[in-house]
Amino acid sequence: MSFDANNSKQYATEKSHEEDERPNIESGGSDSSLMKKPVFRSLVTRLQIASRLARNRRNSFEEENDVVADEQEIKNFARITSPSTTKKTSFRPRNLTLRQFSQISNGSNSKNYKHFLRNGSKVSDLSVNEDDEYENGIISDGIIHFSNCRQQFSYNEAHPFLRVTTSADIEFVAQVMHKCWTLNVPKIVTFILSNKSHSTNWTNERQIKNFQKGLIKAAISTNMWIFTNGIDSGVANLVGNAVKNEINRMRIMKTLKNHNLTNLIGIVAEEDLRYGALLAINNKEQITIENEGIVVEERYELNDNHTHFIIIKDRLKYDNCVDSFIIKFAQLLTRQTPTDKLQASTPDSLDAPFSVEDTEVPVVSILIEGDCQTVKLVVDLIKRHIPVVILRGTGGIADIIAFAYLEICHRCPDPKSWDLEFIDQCLKPMLTDKIIQTFNDLKDNTLTRNLLRDRIIECVRLCRTEDRIYLTVLNLHNTSSRSLENLSQHLLLALLKSRHTKQMNEMVSSENFLKDLELTMDWNCPEVANNMLFVKNSGNTSKLDKSLFESALIRPNREEFIDLFLSLGFQIHKFLSPSRLSRIFKLIHDNDFYSSHCWENILSRPSSVKQPKNFIESDLNWLIEILTGLDNYVDIRHLSYNVMGLNDTNSESSERRALNLLTFWAVMQNRDKLVKVFWKHSDHPVHLALVISMMFDRLSWYAVDNNMKTNLRQKSREFADFANGALDICYNEDITRANNVLNQSISDWGYKTAVDIAANAQLRQFLAHPCCQKFLTNTFLGNIRIRELNWGIFTVPVSIKILLCAFFIFPLFIWIRFKNNDMDVSDNGNNEEEENIYDDIYSEDYARDVVDNSNEQIVDPVTIGYVNPKEVVVISDPKATTTSSTDTIISRRKNGFNYSLKSNRLFVVKQPPLSRMLVTFFSAPITKFYVSQLFYLLFLPLLSLSAIYPGCGSGKIDLLVCIWTTVLTIDYIRRTYILIKKYTAVPVFLRCLEINSVIVFIILFSLTRVFNIHVITPYQQKLMLCAAVLYFYYRLIGIYLPISPTLGPLLHRLKLMITVDFVNYMRIALLIILSNMIVMQAVLYPDTELSVELFHKAFHRAFFALFLTPVTELETNEYCEENGVYKGDEDYCTITGKYNMTSCANTGVWAYAFFIQYLVFLKLILSTLLMAIFAATASKLSTETDNIWKFQRYLLVIDFENRLPLPAPFSILNYIYFIFVYFRDLICNFSQCCINKKTNKVFILNSKDSQERNKLTPEECAYWRQLASDFIKELHEKAAREQIPLKQWEQIQVMSEDMEYQKKILREIKSKVKELERTIYRERFVSNVSNSVTEQTSGSESTCLSHYSPYPSTQIKRVPLSEQYIPWEVLHTDYEPIAYSKTIDEFPNELKGYVDEDIIHLNELKSRNSGLRVKLPKYEWNSMEKTTSDETINRISWMINDNGSSVLYKLEDNLIPRNPFGRTGLRGRGAFPRWGPNHYVILVITRWQKRSKSPSKVKNLELVVETVVSNDQYCLPERFVSGDDLFGEIQKLFKIESIRHQYWVLPEVVNFFKSACKQSSTEYSMESVFDFKLIHNGYIDDYLNTDNAWKEAKVWQIHYKCVDCLKQRFDERRLEWRLLSDSLFSKMPLSHSRVVKSLVDTLNADII
Repeated sequence: MSFDANNSKQYATEKSHEEDERPNIESGGSDSSLMKKPVFRSLVTRLQIASRLARNRRNSFEEENDVVADEQEIKNFARITSPSTTKKTSFRPRNLTLRQFSQISNGSNSKNYKHFLRNGSKVSDLSVNEDDEYENGIISDGIIHFSNCRQQFSYNEAHPFLRVTTSADIEFVAQVMHKCWTLNVPKIVTFILSNKSHSTNWTNERQIKNFQKGLIKAAISTNMWIFTNGIDSGVANLVGNAVKNEINRMRIMKTLKNHNLTNLIGIVAEEDLRYGALLAINNKEQITIENEGIVVEERYELNDNHTHFIIIKDRLKYDNCVDSFIIKFAQLLTRQTPTDKLQASTPDSLDAPFSVEDTEVPVVSILIEGDCQTVKLVVDLIKRHIPVVILRGTGGIADIIAFAYLEICHRCPDPKSWDLEFIDQCLKPMLTDKIIQTFNDLKDNTLTRNLLRDRIIECVRLCRTEDRIYLTVLNLHNTSSRSLENLSQHLLLALLKSRHTKQMNEMVSSENFLKDLELTMDWNCPEVANNMLFVKNSGNTSKLDKSLFESALIRPNREEFIDLFLSLGFQIHKFLSPSRLSRIFKLIHDNDFYSSHCWENILSRPSSVKQPKNFIESDLNWLIEILTGLDNYVDIRHLSYNVMGLNDTNSESSERRALNLLTFWAVMQNRDKLVKVFWKHSDHPVHLALVISMMFDRLSWYAVDNNMKTNLRQKSREFADFANGALDICYNEDITRANNVLNQSISDWGYKTAVDIAANAQLRQFLAHPCCQKFLTNTFLGNIRIRELNWGIFTVPVSIKILLCAFFIFPLFIWIRFKNNDMDVSDNGNNEEEENIYDDIYSEDYARDVVDNSNEQIVDPVTIGYVNPKEVVVISDPKATTTSSTDTIISRRKNGFNYSLKSNRLFVVKQPPLSRMLVTFFSAPITKFYVSQLFYLLFLPLLSLSAIYPGCGSGKIDLLVCIWTTVLTIDYIRRTYILIKKYTAVPVFLRCLEINSVIVFIILFSLTRVFNIHVITPYQQKLMLCAAVLYFYYRLIGIYLPISPTLGPLLHRLKLMITVDFVNYMRIALLIILSNMIVMQAVLYPDTELSVELFHKAFHRAFFALFLTPVTELETNEYCEENGVYKGDEDYCTITGKYNMTSCANTGVWAYAFFIQYLVFLKLILSTLLMAIFAATASKLSTETDNIWKFQRYLLVIDFENRLPLPAPFSILNYIYFIFVYFRDLICNFSQCCINKKTNKVFILNSKDSQERNKLTPEECAYWRQLASDFIKELHEKAAREQIPLKQWEQIQVMSEDMEYQKKILREIKSKVKELERTIYRERFVSNVSNSVTEQTSGSESTCLSHYSPYPSTQIKRVPLSEQYIPWEVLHTDYEPIAYSKTIDEFPNELKGYVDEDIIHLNELKSRNSGLRVKLPKYEWNSMEKTTSDETINRISWMINDNGSSVLYKLEDNLIPRNPFGRTGLRGRGAFPRWGPNHYVILVITRWQKRSKSPSKVKNLELVVETVVSNDQYCLPERFVSGDDLFGEIQKLFKIESIRHQYWVLPEVVNFFKSACKQSSTEYSMESVFDFKLIHNGYIDDYLNTDNAWKEAKVWQIHYKCVDCLKQRFDERRLEWRLLSDSLFSKMPLSHSRVVKSLVDTLNADII
């Protein structure tokens, strides 16, 4: 049976679903312990799938086919077990084990893996010897569990790790990270360089907090890998804590799945770990470790907040193994290795190498603190063009490098000019001082210190090459420490400065440009993108990717990138395709605001319903229509044409509509910042701001939360202010242009002007603008202008002029001037005369504001009206239209477009024909207003006469009233329909109720009065007519009076007082009236029977008390008889009052009391309250009344504009004409025989072409776009000015913190001044030491170390000595050093038997107390002496004279040996066991480094060192020689089977080390592959030397040139091979370092 991959995949998918749906086993009983770890469940699933695969392969046909199938099965197996199908756990279990992945990636051993997979084994079952190096350098992998993990880690408690060697294949390691760990390819990799010390110099909590915040902000914004040293101390611990806190915060906010999970990877050497031996167990894939929080022998613990670990096994004891791994990994990421051919892949493509999408991954490093070893890593990174960001102020080597960099940049601004004199004479001494201050242990280690200093200078020298900068310094000592919160911006700047050249003509490739732009967008650094990318790569701005723009749209807080893209000319209409528009709405479907307000409330769709396919055609257009009143705004066909470039002729309109669509999209998400960006780039900012304000206001209708409702209304007012502000700026600069934008009517806004949109949005403030009011004045006048002719003291009102012209035609030639709608239809004759007449007309004071009834004369072009599209206009024939279109009304002038009065006339010189004059005059809204008002005033007396006419009325009058009322109603219905169709905000209910009431009145009136059908009684007819009279009279108040500037505001106040204040007053008054109605009836007439009349009288008494004061009922009536005495219980409740008659009022005290309290409440309190409410309303509306009246004025003007030319009842002629025209056109269209034979002109009524008028020119669009941009810029500047006090206060707080920090530093400096003074000589002495090291000759010995102060392991200071006083021959009378001798108890047990007594101390005791018997020891100096136990003590010096004899040292007066090399500043035995010479044997065992690959020219030397248990230090194998046995103590460091003699004599020593050489003597002579010689015999300059005890040693060099097995003979607890490096020098005693350095020079070896 062949293998079925699909079945296997389906089976695995079902298993994974079953596992996801399975309840949590951890909550079960004790059997759940095995299932608590996700790795175990993953292993079980893999074994089940493996067994299924094995069953499917049992009947395979050919072995070759099986192999091919196996490879496919392995891929499917990895795909099936891919963590992408697992949703329960956030940690992704490894798809394959390391062995499996290694076989797949190498493309070999398929059969072996097949067998391995069938048996269900695991990688840990394959035993691997640790000394046998893997082919790819990976020793093992697994998962670490921290038993005392401080948090429930979001990536699960499992921490995958790799254990690799120093020679590991970095590309394969990267593949394992990408495939096995399922880490996505990073967009950037950050290395955090720091030291491993627990103590840190960076203690500023504010700076640390800002650094953590900035690093986490950068990490969660993009796919970023962060590498640290992985230990649970120092900076790595700070970074781990930051990741932990952020994950806990996201878990609380339930947003963990919506963010990038931070990949925090620790790279650590195995020898630095406290539990390194536990990790070395290869057969354990899961390791549980416990952090104890302690450091043992400078061994550290792993930080449990890291997600992954790479543990490096350094077999050669290479100190810089971690640094080497970092360099190799950075080379791989930056494509600096031969294996940089990378491609994008997923965990499914297992045969693909680790890829970074065919381009390099940006790498940047951050230096915090750092030690001496960090400098070399920084230099190596800079050499490989990897930028380094240094945080100055964190201490350590970071401050020193930053200091050197800033000094050189200040001294040498040009990288090519290198001031060597400044560097040698000034910079180097300063660096030396800083190195000594920072690293006190290097104070006397001149060699290491100078090497460190030179590397710092090299680092600074290399950081600026080829106009690129690889070093960025962030100074934390000043007030800019808050900038650490924007750490991503600094990393981007450092990265781009290292990539992009300063020359503008050198641009990066388009691919790298888009990569950098994407990273910049991830980190939200628009300033960096603008200054570093677009400015220096202007050629790539035209290649902006649409996906980047879409990403900026969707992602939050990317408004500045949208602004940047649009400023660079990104075309939205080329971007916004129907599919992309649908997708961006689908992406915001889960947005809370969009889902609750738009999807659920407006569209009435449940949130669970997905977006339908026809969303754009149906739902989106419906949304836009509800929120803006623009119907069918989105056309899919036009969007497709725009993307395909088929609509380039109207690209401005397409771009405008696309921008509007994105603006609507942003409004529906409540993203006002993004809306402002789109508004900024709009060429119709006034229209767009009005629409946005309308949308926010209407969205507030659907808001349930009051806070949200208030917020939306606030935003609506804000954008209304935008429209008002933009119009105001333009109005102040250029009035003509402001009028043009108000009069513009194009299809992009539904053929609505800005005034129409503002009225639909009910934006009163905008309509109250002077420019809008002048527009309304022009609209109200229509196409006529009324001349103002002075008749002496007599002035004819405007209303009289209009009415006279309406009834008597000839006044039109006197008072009325008509506008010309044609551009120019006159011939060229009499031009001069016409121009003179036109000038006279223009100079007259004819343009008076009719509505205001004022004498204000309008002498600017604004008074001139505009073409009304709904009026009959005269359009030239097509040929004439082409010619006339070139004669534009607007001419260019300075900074605007103004009317050219003579070239483009607004008034015709001669009056038009009489017929046209009449049509134009009666079509003007002002004519309609006065004429309809006159006829309405004639209608009211007629209606009143019909109502007051006695009897059933007059038939003629009633017929006329019925016809007139019917025509009025038809006109009202027509106007209501037009308003509702044009304005979606017009209230419909009241208008419909009003129309229905009038229709009912007409029906009843016509039936009863006209047709004499008695439906109701005559009296009811009278009542109906009275109600109609009241209605039509009151209606006059709301129609004609609001046009008055005086009565209009007062009427609005009256309306509010009645509808709001008086209603509220009556609500309170009714409670008092109703309650007191019952009380007074019960008190005054307690015995009245219940009836309708009773309630009528009670209500009459209480209600009319509002207007009267009825007190007659409280007076005593003499006709009323009082009740007698009660006779029994039967008559007890018959009469409760004082009188027998129920109609008699019961007066008395209680009646007065109840009545008085009622009158007090009603007359005094409530009346006063009503007056107070009225006064409050009037005061509140005092500032808004004018705006409200102007808004009502607009409605009134538009209402009369929409009316028919003839008033009722003559408007019926208009309807007859419309019917006639309709049927005429219908017949003509049907017969196709109606052809207009006029050649020059045709009449067009309400055509679509006439609706789209006054389009703005491209220059004007550019003007408005710039105006919107300047307006937003001014708002930002204003907001910035308002934030200045707050920022100043923050700066003051930061400065105060910095001052406290500086004060602390000053106090520390002050406390160390005296100490610095005492050590000034020591500093000078250290300089002399460095000079003496370089100048010493072979014939003399140096004594630099012998003068080191303080004495090691003590606080005893030596006497400072100059060079001239060191020899004993020079007299130094003031030389009185301190005597120090280490006591016997302080020595190790093995040396206590060889310690001499303290002779100086005994002499002092004897001199102090002469009676005390003190026995002084007697030692045989310069000779061999025997002890009582027959042990030999050699007190002969090993130093040899020129004649070959031993040097005889001299004795002091107290018979104590004197140091032959002069004074040391300290007397006594010191820390030596003996006086005089102390003999030691030192072994220098070396070999050349082993290389697994081809030999190299580099000669690296390996050295056998002994580990110092107390600290992380090393030394050469060295032992004290107590007697004749030279090698007795040192032989304990080696494993020796047997020796021939009692002591380990020299020949046996040579044979022992020679036998460790594996090279056969037949191949090469032993002398050529093995060296054993004495390289030093005599005095050793050492820290422990004193005036009376010194160190002498025999130094033996043992060098292997062959393959050796000496390691097997080591005492593993003490000896080990180490690669000779700079760090090794720093960890060795300086006396040993000198020996090794001389040996290196002899062998010509290299130091790493």
